[in-house]
Amino acid sequence: MRVFVSARILGVDEDMARKLSNDQSITEVRRCHHRLQGLQHFCERMGGHGRPLLGWYGSDAEHVNQGAFPQDFIDEFLVPNWERVDQLGVMVRHGSAHGHGTHIAPLCWMLKSVAVSLLAEMDRPGHLLLCALAPGFREIVPAGSEQDRPSNRLFHSGIAPDNTTERPADNPRWHIFWSWDWNDPEVGIAIDILPLYKVSFVYAD
Repeated sequence: MRVFVSARILGVDEDMARKLSNDQSITEVRRCHHRLQGLQHFCERMGGHGRPLLGWYGSDAEHVNQGAFPQDFIDEFLVPNWERVDQLGVMVRHGSAHGHGTHIAPLCWMLKSVAVSLLAEMDRPGHLLLCALAPGFREIVPAGSEQDRPSNRLFHSGIAPDNTTERPADNPRWHIFWSWDWNDPEVGIAIDILPLYKVSFVYAD
């Protein structure tokens, strides 16, 4: 059964989604939906630790739409976008992916996911997902790493640190999630990212 996520429970509604979009030229905001089991699984991953982190997922229109409106169980896991992050790094000569996982930009780094969505095609519509995150214990993943899962059972996700600050892990450039769960390696996946809203936009320089 598919259900609409009651995003207000997580402290976010459509008006807030628009405000968090930083006045980009928004053309549409749509609430995402999921299977009830998927929503329950995410809440379990949160473990009752208050509000989740929020972040932005950028990819091509097909993958964003698949994450927003999944048709089956496997669609609930966002398609890793690390290859697009790598492509962007080549285009602008600025960094590369931090492992082979799904890269989610923190709220304050929204333009990183905008760039991943558009890949320099600024004249076409772009699409993002505003997501709730349950990162658990995080490890630092360096640029250019080929890591495709947590390094051990202690960690659930990774971060790309901001090396321009004295405490680089406090304000990460990316949150990195892998399609792997050490606690259930036969299934090998965990719902640590819950899309709340699909945000469509045209780029405004």
